[in-house]
Amino acid sequence: MRSKLAKALLEVVGYLSIIAVLVSVFLYCVLGDSGTDDSLQLLVRMVTLLAIFVISNALKSKLFCDKIDITLDNQSKNLKVIVNEMSSIKVDAHIRGLNDQTDFYNLLQQKVNNSVERVWLMHLDPFRPDAKTISDKARVAHFDNLVNFAKNNPKVDIRRIISIPDYEKLKWVNELIEKTANIRNIHFAYIKIDEIEKSFPVTVISCQIIDNNMMFLLNPTLNYVPGGTFKECLYIENTKMVNIYKEYYEKLWDKLKEDDCQHIGCLIKDGSNCEHFKKHLATIEDNIKKYENRSRETAHSAHA
Repeated sequence: MRSKLAKALLEVVGYLSIIAVLVSVFLYCVLGDSGTDDSLQLLVRMVTLLAIFVISNALKSKLFCDKIDITLDNQSKNLKVIVNEMSSIKVDAHIRGLNDQTDFYNLLQQKVNNSVERVWLMHLDPFRPDAKTISDKARVAHFDNLVNFAKNNPKVDIRRIISIPDYEKLKWVNELIEKTANIRNIHFAYIKIDEIEKSFPVTVISCQIIDNNMMFLLNPTLNYVPGGTFKECLYIENTKMVNIYKEYYEKLWDKLKEDDCQHIGCLIKDGSNCEHFKKHLATIEDNIKKYENRSRETAHSAHA
């Protein structure tokens, strides 16, 4: 506000100085021939007024330049804020699409073998890994490798959330728990879901999290992995992305721990404690019977 007022006053002084100089020049020309002292006084006044005009315009220019400097400084600060905000949301991510089951399991096994902190997995398709009808060497190798990796890397936190829709997979889970009974860093949780595709969109997104910066994000409409139905999934290397899904996994895991098989599932192995599985075995079997009944009803309705 003060700078605007000062600028206005300087403009008035400048314009008055111009008028005064013009009047002085006119009078000097009229009276100059008389050779009187009046002409000398007019010349002095003219020079004085001209000096005032020059000074006022110089000051006005300085005020204008100062205003430009302040504006540029503010714009520079605003630009820095924008750059900082853009940097905070910048995502430098390595993303790789996987269209083949063998490629998926080979890469997953490689990342598991190189992990140093956590391996949080999900096994939501309805088949046991070694099911004869969907035999896949890479798939079987991954599940076998995980047990050996857990034994040799006791500091790595290993978790797996497993769906158990039929008795064949239940039998495999029972064998897996017996095989890993003495391995303290491997944990399993049971989640009660139907086939993902049939439950979509009210279902669970399957993700595999490795350490703090790697993850596999499976297709949310994925029904089951083997049998030629593999749908493209993503391998992602990015800490911010992993943190989002790590929080998702942790909340799901905590919910399964506290649910105690009442609604969505339960913990079935906590380190070397395998009593959870025995405690909830009858409930899991009951859920399998309900699932099979629903499947038969659905098949009957489709043929009707």
